[in-house]
This record gives sequence, structure tokens and C-alpha cells, in this order.
Amino acid sequence: MATAVGAVLVVAQLTRAVHQARERGRDERREHTITIYLETLDSRRKIKGDELPDDRDAEAISELIDTLLSAEQEGQEREPEIASARRALTQYLSFWEAVALGVKQGVFDFETLRMQAAGHVQALWANYEPWIRSRGEKYGAPLYEHLRWLAESFRLGRPLGNR
Repeated sequence: MATAVGAVLVVAQLTRAVHQARERGRDERREHTITIYLETLDSRRKIKGDELPDDRDAEAISELIDTLLSAEQEGQEREPEIASARRALTQYLSFWEAVALGVKQGVFDFETLRMQAAGHVQALWANYEPWIRSRGEKYGAPLYEHLRWLAESFRLGRPLGNR
């Protein structure tokens, strides 16, 4: 009987230790998510530079996309201003793709980032989606699928499918 009681106590202690370790892991992931988001504000500004409009400015983004696509059709995509804007846009979307992948893989905390940036990510996806779609058609493969997943998950308020 004493052995059974001892075993139950050990199991209870192990269960509590596992639960506490999970909580510490969640707390650390949440803290890491906030830290990374804040630390990258300056990097995101540098990537965007003057070439990219505010992510919520649908009209300016539409004009940028039209300019980039027109320049491509006219064979002017190597013009310095156009090339610079394309490079900034690619780097910027790639940054967000990496963040989205981090969320999908559980490196970053979904709920913490949702509270920080849901509207931003949804606007970014909605406004740049025509450009992303055109690039996917050009290269014959969908692009920025993790970013699409993140924007849609934020719209629904929960992660889609398996992370």
C-alpha cells in the first residue's frame, strides 16, 4: 500500500513538473515572439525604405504593383528605381514569410502575434496578394503560402489545420 501511495505521489509530481515545464516553454515562446516583433521594427523599416508604401495603403500599393508589372511588360524591370522597389518588396514579403513559418512551426506564439499584428498581416496579405499571385503565375508555383496561412488564420482567429 505504501508503495502504491508513493508511486501515485511520484506520478503527481512528474505530472506537475511536466505541466510547469510546458507553461515555462509557452511563456518563453510568448516573450520571444514579442521581443522578435519589437526588435524587427527597425529592420522592417529599413527593408521597406522609401520604395514601399504603408501596408494598409491599398491605393498606393495597387499603384506600386501596377508600376512594377507595367515595367516588366515593357522590359524596364532593370531600371534602378524599379529594380530597387522589386528587391525591397521581395525582401519584405520574405521577411513576413519567415515570421509566418515561425508561427506555423510553433517557434513563435500564434496568439501573441495575433494580438500584436493581426490587422497588419491581414492588410499586408490583402494588398499585396495581386503581386504575390502574379509572381506565382510567372514562376509556376504558389509563393508566400505561409504568409497566406497566417493572414487567413488571423482572420479566423485560430491557426488553420496542423501547425
